[in-house]
Amino acid sequence: MAASKYRLLRTIALWRLEKISFPELPAFAWDALELGFDGQSIRRLAALDKPSYFQIGNLFEQVVEETGIAQMSKTDAALFLAKEIAKEILSGQKDPLQGAYEIFLLGYPADFPDAIVVFGALDQEFDIPQIMDKCRALTLEPIDSGTAVPSS
Repeated sequence: MAASKYRLLRTIALWRLEKISFPELPAFAWDALELGFDGQSIRRLAALDKPSYFQIGNLFEQVVEETGIAQMSKTDAALFLAKEIAKEILSGQKDPLQGAYEIFLLGYPADFPDAIVVFGALDQEFDIPQIMDKCRALTLEPIDSGTAVPSS
């Protein structure tokens, strides 16, 4: 898959919510280099092979800083990933009940933003129309930090 700013933002969101493993992080640096970003930390991360917690430390935060991409709050990260799931539900790629549950789980590390907490009560087949409505509304939800969220 070709590098894109969307993939960079997605990786940052996963990092903020602690939903990405350390060995997956060098791919972020490879994408950043492919997109024209450069810096000592980016090159250092790109050179790591299956890094551990001790090799990463605060390196990933330095890499994000070198890209100039705005940091995401945990709420913004949860909303970013929830929008992705909502789009999958709306397009028929994901089961609505499973997707609603996945969206709700994203709320735990982000103190349950209003746009996400509503999915916690939508767990029955008769809730599917409401899930679809909430997904449509979620895809229109703004991200507070000003992080641009391009469509995937």
